[in-house]
Amino acid sequence: MNFSATTNQTTTLILSLVGVLILFICLVLILTNRAPAINVHQKIKGFGLDMDVSLITILVIVGLVLALSSAYVQLRDFQRDLESIRQENAGLNIRLAHAGKSRVTLLLQLDVDDGSDSLPNPTELYCKYYLNDYDYEGWRTVDTINQGYADEYRLDLDDITSFTNIQKLMLIQKDKKRAWVTQSVGQVLKPSYKLKKTEVPKE
Repeated sequence: MNFSATTNQTTTLILSLVGVLILFICLVLILTNRAPAINVHQKIKGFGLDMDVSLITILVIVGLVLALSSAYVQLRDFQRDLESIRQENAGLNIRLAHAGKSRVTLLLQLDVDDGSDSLPNPTELYCKYYLNDYDYEGWRTVDTINQGYADEYRLDLDDITSFTNIQKLMLIQKDKKRAWVTQSVGQVLKPSYKLKKTEVPKE
């Protein structure tokens, strides 16, 4: 809590105590009938008002306003703190949702044995991939493909976890003329390799 907030709360508390004190004094005077002078009615005119009230009534109203000021400020601060807590919880939920998730870059090469003269420009391509994760299963689309080294394409995938299993990945030309696919990419954060039996190398 900063100094300004502490000062405001202290001031509000003092005003509230003053209001309670005024109400207490008014109550004592009314019960003991010791203040006939302040029971005399006064005319109040101005700001669109035309009232005939006693001084004791005015004091009671002032006391109530001062006494309730603390409750109003406390309620306002409570609502502000509650909204701050909600925002913090929302931020925490976002951080928890992305905990353990990483951005992974895949380098892709395209087979152009279909008689094409050249590889497509990265801006002409988009990607669709089918993944199976602990919290999601289905198709996702990536609209931005970047140029990699030489004839490679760089594909950046977000929110990849150790459970993410990419079952199918496709690069598709936006004009729908050509497409390329690879099956069973697997768990990109836990790659699996099948090794063939071979001769034991000589030392």
